[in-house]
Amino acid sequence: MKNGEDELFNLLENTPVHDQNGVSLKAIYEHTDLFWRYSFNEIIKYFKDLIHFQLVKGRLIKSGNLEENWEFLGILY
Repeated sequence: MKNGEDELFNLLENTPVHDQNGVSLKAIYEHTDLFWRYSFNEIIKYFKDLIHFQLVKGRLIKSGNLEENWEFLGILY
């Protein structure tokens, strides 16, 4: 994994997720140090890579403002 992917994965490992309710990737991004080091588009790319490598579970959230956002659903071990 790349440095940004590592940082995101480490952060997500410590993010509590309850049942079927996920956590908005945008909310995670805006309330952590990732905000200062990466653009949100970079974080989305890293998140998609983590999904592709089956390290995390996530789903695309559809919103009215056409901005892409994802929901983090948990770590896959």
